[in-house]
Amino acid sequence: MISMQEVVSANRALLARARELNTRAGANFFSVPGRDELTTLFATVLGGARCVAEIKNLLALLLPLLDESLVQTVLAENPDTVTILDREAKVEYAIGRSPLVRLDFRGDESRKWINLPDDGIKLPSGREVSMYAVVEGHGYYIEAESSTFKAKVREYLNDGQWSRWQKHELPAPNDGVLPIVETEYGRCVVTNDALIAYGTTRYDSWSGSWKAYWSRDKKETEHEYANARNNFVILREKELSERLRKEISSWHTAHAENTDVPAQLRARLRNTRYEMDGGATTPTEIAALIAEVTEVVAHVTSRKAAAEHREREIKRHREEIVAAVEDVGYATAHIWIPEVSDVAYLLAGKTSMMGSLVVTPAAGDAVTDGPWCFGDSKYRRWMPFAYGTKSKAQSFSGRGNLMSEVSLFVLKSALRSGVYGMGQDEDGVFFFPVMYHRRDGVEVLPALDAIKKIRPPIAAEAPVAAGRGKATSEHLAALIKKFGK
Repeated sequence: MISMQEVVSANRALLARARELNTRAGANFFSVPGRDELTTLFATVLGGARCVAEIKNLLALLLPLLDESLVQTVLAENPDTVTILDREAKVEYAIGRSPLVRLDFRGDESRKWINLPDDGIKLPSGREVSMYAVVEGHGYYIEAESSTFKAKVREYLNDGQWSRWQKHELPAPNDGVLPIVETEYGRCVVTNDALIAYGTTRYDSWSGSWKAYWSRDKKETEHEYANARNNFVILREKELSERLRKEISSWHTAHAENTDVPAQLRARLRNTRYEMDGGATTPTEIAALIAEVTEVVAHVTSRKAAAEHREREIKRHREEIVAAVEDVGYATAHIWIPEVSDVAYLLAGKTSMMGSLVVTPAAGDAVTDGPWCFGDSKYRRWMPFAYGTKSKAQSFSGRGNLMSEVSLFVLKSALRSGVYGMGQDEDGVFFFPVMYHRRDGVEVLPALDAIKKIRPPIAAEAPVAAGRGKATSEHLAALIKKFGK
């Protein structure tokens, strides 16, 4: 007589067996009723019995036996073990996944995974087996369908070479981004072909620097290379713009008040520096403005340097002239020989001078303004006197007192145009050129070698006024000898 406990145990075992076979087969070949189905089934069989004692037929509660032929078919097509590379491996079955075998490749067996069939390992049922294995050279278990296991192992082992490879730095762009670098980082574990790394540089905006970028994907590296070139242009333009603006600031600081630089150009410098309307904006415009102001300032500087050089030379020349004049002797008077004139002139003094100057014999009626002497524009009053005539000039004070007297005698051909100091020594009267300013204010400095005593030449005999005879050379020499006495 069967007991209720035996019925329950038998049903549980049958359901467990059905589930296990379905799991092994990967399909619901055997019916496994759920709680609701079992409740309905047992309620019908029990016929309203309220306790075990009232159940008339316990055997009716037993679930139908499994189809044994189907059971054998499932077991045959989904065996407990499978032969892989001459090794017997247990097959593990679980709900929701492919049949699984655990097979490690270590030591002498470490390379045997290469011999796995390309289309994978299949059970008699046609189901593909998944593999879960440790492969020497990779520190973790690898799980994959048997048809993809080789590819995954290859990938992992090659990845390991990539991870261990020391990725070296690449030079930062200078004149441009360098071409993509190709280098071998290892050998394929299957084909022994070279594994190639592709390198370029990439701008790291966080650190503000260029860093090496390495990839095994050439297209990916080409993409980064294109980005690097684009970033290089942007950064170069930014650096150029910043440098140009700093240069503009320097130019503006240095020449904001420099009136030698045109006001319009200084305004453009200011507007560009402070990014105001009317200023240069693009690097090209700023560079052009810098070139323009550089040229202008260079011209101004050159002009100033030339002027300063001329001034130094003039000063030196003046000093040499003063020294040369001191060596010549003391000037008792100054005369002016115009380029075109029938008379010569004696310096009468300042324009504000009180008193009068009288030349005898008179050669003109009025004192005239002429060149400046002594660097003072007030010393420009000149009194005419006749060429070739012994004359006397007398200076009187405002009260009519005689202040000074000088004798004059100059042959018209004796001196070239200019201003001369006139002096006298034991050999007689002499002349020497001196510094002066023309009427237009331009300073005239005589040549240094011209600063010497000039003796009027003895004139050849020349006709004189009727009734007076001829002036002999001896007579002219005597006049010169006695000049000023």
